[in-house]
Amino acid sequence: MHAQRFAIRHILASVGSIVILTGLSPCFYFLLVLATGDVGGPLNLCIIPCANCITAAGVTLILFMPISAILEQLLKRLRAKWQTLFLSPGMATGLFIINLALVLAGFMLLVGIVLAGDLAPHIISDHEREAILVGLVLILFLGGVPLLLGTTLYWFLLRIADALLTAANRPRS
Repeated sequence: MHAQRFAIRHILASVGSIVILTGLSPCFYFLLVLATGDVGGPLNLCIIPCANCITAAGVTLILFMPISAILEQLLKRLRAKWQTLFLSPGMATGLFIINLALVLAGFMLLVGIVLAGDLAPHIISDHEREAILVGLVLILFLGGVPLLLGTTLYWFLLRIADALLTAANRPRS
């Protein structure tokens, strides 16, 4: 029963993580299109979701699932009050929101430094600045989102799956 519950939780978290991480980059891309008015190449709508799906699947299955399993085993050795804190959906939600805010703020800060910084025109040419901006956008949209947000998202989805399974197994009165 424990092994089956473990597998179901991790399958739900893996599938949810892959779907959400695949969908986040096109959302960020559309926000960028709205902000800049530049649609980019015609394949962006195909390449961005496909690249993120592949990256999200690989990173989720190779990194996040094993790391989560190891962390769960380590957390079982903690005292009950610490287990409750670390394994709560509220803690996972808070970490995910903080991580998302840091990723977005960091990206906007980097873009702002490259595009509007006072020192940027003196250090790098316009062509180099454009190349740096394109590189930042590619990193973010073609794999950066799964790497930056995946850990906390996976942990959040694992906590939600755990809460759903607990609620489903609770006897009804």
